[in-house]
Amino acid sequence: MPVDPRHAEAAPRMFTNRAGLKPRATQERHMGTPEKMFKAGIQREPGWLYYFHNGNVMRTRMVRGGQKKRPGDKPEVVLKTDVKREDGYIYYLDKQGDVSRSVASRGGTARKKKRKAKAAKKKTAKKTKKGGKAKKAKKGGKRKGKKH
Repeated sequence: MPVDPRHAEAAPRMFTNRAGLKPRATQERHMGTPEKMFKAGIQREPGWLYYFHNGNVMRTRMVRGGQKKRPGDKPEVVLKTDVKREDGYIYYLDKQGDVSRSVASRGGTARKKKRKAKAAKKKTAKKTKKGGKAKKAKKGGKRKGKKH
């Protein structure tokens, strides 16, 4: 009996996003290769937020919707380490409870604004080269006509 090619066993399909790329499932992929700085092996408890601050592993109570911070809730030092922070890295507690660091991503809205300004400057410089003065950019003001 012939096998219908639509139902033939094929290699398992990988899930992809709209661009056809594999999703970035792990923290390591989009933050660079992590580096273990201190093996602590901290066991996390639910309801607490753990973070790295001034060479110490700290924790504080998480406040959920509708709750308010209690007056006595202050951050606790879970573990003191001798790790010194360096610029350009992000420090965090990984899944194993160890202090790790990854190269900090540099980007965001500030960079985009700077890039746009640079592109606009180039455009005006190009116009001045072509001939005469550069035109002023029009401001988006009120529209003429009836209001809808």
